[in-house]
Amino acid sequence: MLRAACVLATFLCATPALHAQASPAATHAAQSPVIKAGTYELAITFGGGVIPGSLTIAYPRDSLTAAVIVGEHESPVKPGAQKGNTLVLEGSSPAVKIRYELAFRGDSVTGTFMYEGQSGVVAGRRASARK
Repeated sequence: MLRAACVLATFLCATPALHAQASPAATHAAQSPVIKAGTYELAITFGGGVIPGSLTIAYPRDSLTAAVIVGEHESPVKPGAQKGNTLVLEGSSPAVKIRYELAFRGDSVTGTFMYEGQSGVVAGRRASARK
């Protein structure tokens, strides 16, 4: 009986220490989004040319927002499905048929898009990571 009590006491004393070591890493992982907030400088390949653009990702009130600028024009988009490091942006206006499928890796983004039935390629890097 004394032996069982000693084993139980050893286990109970060790458990809080193990939990304390695991908590900071778990909390950090839960608070670190896979898709980093910021402005990404883009090269958009479309119709035989490359157009400069930008993608701005923000997390107001714990939800993702996105804004895309192609050349000097805002591309009206809204966030669609997000799974891990992938994000789909879709046209926010029924008059504009556009869809971006983007994959984020660290400070880089790559992907494809469809605009009115024509496809293109997107590649870029988070502006603050260029310094």
